[in-house]
Amino acid sequence: MASALSNRCRQGGLPNSAYDSMNRRFLLDVAEGHLKVRPLNPPEMERARRLIRYAGVLGRLRISSGDALVATSCLDLALESRQKAIFFTSDQPLYNVLVKVDAFAKALRIQLVL
Repeated sequence: MASALSNRCRQGGLPNSAYDSMNRRFLLDVAEGHLKVRPLNPPEMERARRLIRYAGVLGRLRISSGDALVATSCLDLALESRQKAIFFTSDQPLYNVLVKVDAFAKALRIQLVL
């Protein structure tokens, strides 16, 4: 989340205080149970490495380790719950990767938020 908030501030020309405020709000939402933070497990980490190899190396698409971990965690949540999860991102390159990978496109409703 820190990276996403940082990107939002950098791209929007927002001051440091905006980042601090958004980060405090995020942490408060987690503390109050509005958001659940899911711990990573070794299979999710391995799936993230495979996603980077498949999309980043073979597909020549841009994907970071952090993005791969978030995406695979969401995918595993959807598979475990047997429900299509909604994956929101404001990252166009990540969106481009996920809509092209069948496993993600089938299990997640991928939404680009601008």
